[in-house]
Amino acid sequence: KQVLSRLWEEKGKEMKVDDIAERCLEEENDQRLKDIGQQLYAFTSKGSYGKYFSRKNNVSFQNQFTVLELDELQGRKHLRQVVLLQLIYQIQQEVFLGERNRKKVVIVDEAWDLLKEGEVSVFMEHA
Repeated sequence: KQVLSRLWEEKGKEMKVDDIAERCLEEENDQRLKDIGQQLYAFTSKGSYGKYFSRKNNVSFQNQFTVLELDELQGRKHLRQVVLLQLIYQIQQEVFLGERNRKKVVIVDEAWDLLKEGEVSVFMEHA
């Protein structure tokens, strides 16, 4: 949490996964942070999933109707779970902290498949 807070103060919205991974790997006194830095590698610009996270987030829920097509992630379980958690966080921010006078509905096609996923199922249950 401290690493993320310091990075947010330094970079704000320009912070990338690369920054988090590098900062975690620099921590000499905490092996847990080094492990996190190594686990994040696949999601950095040098990793196999980097192309999904190296650009600015372009998902917006300001339109009256938004469709997110995630079929491309079907065969990539790890990537799919990370993308879903990121989207869930963004949806929660919009639905629960967004405009109160605007009605919002979240429809998840084939939600049964997502209910198998740990954190995703918690969101689906409470949303």
